[in-house]
Amino acid sequence: MIACQRYLLWAYSVCVFLPITIPWVVLGLGIALSLVMIAKERKYTPPPLFAPLLALALCVTLSGLVGHTFTDGLDALISLKALLVYFWAHYALSKMPEERLCVLLILLCAGGLDGIWGMIQQLFNFHPGEKYQYLQATGFVKNPMAFAGEMQVTACMSLALCLGLKQETLPIPKYVLLVLALANLLGVIFASERSAWLGIAVAVLVMAFFVSRKLFGLTLLSGIALVCLLWFTVPVVKTRLEPLLTNAQNDTSTRVRFSIWQESIEMWQKGPVLGRGINNFPKLNYKEAIVPGISEHLTHAHSNYLHLLVCLGLPGLFAYLVLLGQTFYMGFSNWRNGKSGEIDKALGLGVIGALVSLSVAGIFEYNFGAGHVRLISWFVFAFLLSLYPLASPAQRPEAHSGDDA
Repeated sequence: MIACQRYLLWAYSVCVFLPITIPWVVLGLGIALSLVMIAKERKYTPPPLFAPLLALALCVTLSGLVGHTFTDGLDALISLKALLVYFWAHYALSKMPEERLCVLLILLCAGGLDGIWGMIQQLFNFHPGEKYQYLQATGFVKNPMAFAGEMQVTACMSLALCLGLKQETLPIPKYVLLVLALANLLGVIFASERSAWLGIAVAVLVMAFFVSRKLFGLTLLSGIALVCLLWFTVPVVKTRLEPLLTNAQNDTSTRVRFSIWQESIEMWQKGPVLGRGINNFPKLNYKEAIVPGISEHLTHAHSNYLHLLVCLGLPGLFAYLVLLGQTFYMGFSNWRNGKSGEIDKALGLGVIGALVSLSVAGIFEYNFGAGHVRLISWFVFAFLLSLYPLASPAQRPEAHSGDDA
């Protein structure tokens, strides 16, 4: 059964970039196999994020129940089903922690291919079989926001491996890993989502700061140089950024967001405690925000935080922020206490970057509601198998490999 779990983890690492039905089939098989293994062992240890995930699930269920029916509450809870990937992946990887690097490298290879495909799509305006011809790259998932979210996660993880692992730890040459990091970063660039650009920029700076102040300075200068280079060499960069720099008030996307945010605050004031239910955000008629042939109404607040505030109220938003904080704490404690050069330390840095990138982008997008983004981000978060207690340098353990999780 362990071998089957290994193959399913490998398969999921590739399938998560494909249309959403495919990763769900693999995830379903993985969950079913895990339940059989747990039944045989008669023992199950909840993962570190079980408590904050449970709190969020309770808030989602209660907001669905209040003022609605039991079915609405159940539907609200089911809407979080993508988070099951965290429980499956954590359980499977805890049985074979040595597989984490292999699984992650497969994920990064698949992400690199997706990033290169996205570059081709955007540069050559090549979107075969898609209902709507986006300006941006859409990857294999055929949606720019979901594609950008996936690329943010894989880009951060690949950069973390480059920074945190030595050549002797890697089963591949370091230059191959650098190529993978570049390919995944290309996906973020050509997805052409401005919120994703901001998210990855902040994340890279945060990761560099964690490594060293010198690297932070070099990264900041390199980032400025890269933006200048892309401005003059990649037309979509200038197309997307110039409206913000010349007259942000007339930028359609910015104007629509401000209007939606104002409406969202007014809606929250009508139900500040339990909200209106995660599935009951009203249909807004903003023609500028509608994708022809894809959607007829806008059904989200264009912000993770405002959307959850409207739908779940203050307790739900607080539960979500606690979940983000606990995840960051896990990444930080792994980064701080993991032995230098080992996988735990690199994974901690990568999770920090991925979480920061999605959280910053989530100020302007409801990426938490994108199925593909949940399926890849919570898959990666499960790679942190243990929650090390924060300790002073003198108290830190000499080595942590995660094998005892």
